[in-house]
Amino acid sequence: MLIMNVYVTVNPDKLDAFKAAILTNAAASRNEPGCIRFDVIQKKDDPHTFVLVEIYQDEAALDAHRQTPHFQQWRASSGDLFASKENILYHPLDVAPFA
Repeated sequence: MLIMNVYVTVNPDKLDAFKAAILTNAAASRNEPGCIRFDVIQKKDDPHTFVLVEIYQDEAALDAHRQTPHFQQWRASSGDLFASKENILYHPLDVAPFA
């Protein structure tokens, strides 16, 4: 299993565009065979700050995700949406089962 957290700060004037684009990408990503989970989380006290929590079966599933048309569209359309963005990969040591 591979977990990727993406920490995003959205440009203030791009908030609606970001939400529309990321929710479309997340919904499509959840249908991928190797995607276990894809959550979009907005910071409670700062509406321009988000965390994407993406869980994949393995590195191959993440690589396959990056080749999908919906990810390619997301990538092409998201360039000017971010004030900052950081991807961090994790290997779980102890993860509760998903409901």
